[in-house]
Amino acid sequence: MVRITLVTGRNAHVADVPKGAVMFPENGLHPTEQRLLRWADGAVIRTHSEYIIREAQVRTRRGEYAPGEIVILDWTEKGLSKVSILANGCLAEPLESGLLSVSAQQMADTLLG
Repeated sequence: MVRITLVTGRNAHVADVPKGAVMFPENGLHPTEQRLLRWADGAVIRTHSEYIIREAQVRTRRGEYAPGEIVILDWTEKGLSKVSILANGCLAEPLESGLLSVSAQQMADTLLG
């Protein structure tokens, strides 16, 4: 069961984002404060913040969320891809939108792995 949906990518238009989505909660927040955001079950969060994505990875690794309970919808030129977070906190596949650069993904994998 999906509990949290994170919507990323540069090509997502407002019409593509589910109604009721929290739009860019990271705006105006320091990265430390972004990590402290509380997520309600059923939340849909539209974000460009790799800190929020990393926090989702960390929370999954800690067991706060089971694999599959946080889904990342990544919008690219090719369309929508659905990326899950594994039990070890790593992404099941890279984000095609480039939100997490290769070096950032390697750093997250190192920190989480």
